[in-house]
Amino acid sequence: PIAYLGSATEKDFGKLCRFQVVSVIDSPCWSKANAPAHAICANNTNEEGRIIAISAKLKQRCPGVSTQMYLNTVMDFYWYDLHKEFRGENATQLLHDINGALVTVNQDGGAGPQPVFDWGQAATRTKYMALVDRALESGIDGFFLDKASTSTRNGTQLCNHACANLSVAVGTAWDAGHLEVLRAIQAKSPGPTVGNTGFVTCGKMRGCVQERVVQADQQGIQQLADSLAQPSTKSVFVHFPMTTAGYAAFLMAHVHGRSWFWWYNSKQSYSGWLPEFDRTLGVPVGNAT
Repeated sequence: PIAYLGSATEKDFGKLCRFQVVSVIDSPCWSKANAPAHAICANNTNEEGRIIAISAKLKQRCPGVSTQMYLNTVMDFYWYDLHKEFRGENATQLLHDINGALVTVNQDGGAGPQPVFDWGQAATRTKYMALVDRALESGIDGFFLDKASTSTRNGTQLCNHACANLSVAVGTAWDAGHLEVLRAIQAKSPGPTVGNTGFVTCGKMRGCVQERVVQADQQGIQQLADSLAQPSTKSVFVHFPMTTAGYAAFLMAHVHGRSWFWWYNSKQSYSGWLPEFDRTLGVPVGNAT
């Protein structure tokens, strides 16, 4: 039950085929170092097209692998083709602040400024869900929904390394529309769809990613067990230490088909692979103690 988020190329398939879930994020535009070279990141990158193509090739090579598309649920990245649908007169479907100015925030890697989807508008949600449908029709099983835990501050402010002040009406509608989109994607996905970050996200949309490392001890085991015990939880990606002890702790609370041992690797290196991952788990012979 191993899941991976990172870059994927055909030369990596021999290693990626060993994972149960592969979430593809493949843009050259994440790093702040690439910010001056936005010509390679805008207008012609078509990130979602690349993800769909590499997913199809990976599943053809290894039919047992479940693939996810990475999507950001706050920022309208300009290296996704979806960005083109919010230009010109359609820019009104992006989030605007209390003074009517376009809201922009900064991506975690430093690339910015990035416009923000206005989830309070039905037209915005429709365009986003159309991309989700295209991905599912291509054979992608689920989604890694970044910033799923994001919400406004009391309906009046939205922040991601930069903050914008909103009217209460716009902020409240944004929160409600964001939650609607998260739950709709989760409901449509035949495979695991998870929202980043934290166990509490499972209570919002039924799938979550615990990105911060959970310790390989009783407390860490109990955190995963408690999350899986919630009726609202469908899928959990949890980041225990990439060690034998970390994997053992994960397996103490693991529920087949609902939890995955997960990590993010941005350097196309698979050195974290553990020998235990190559062993078939089989059926538990009793409760973990």
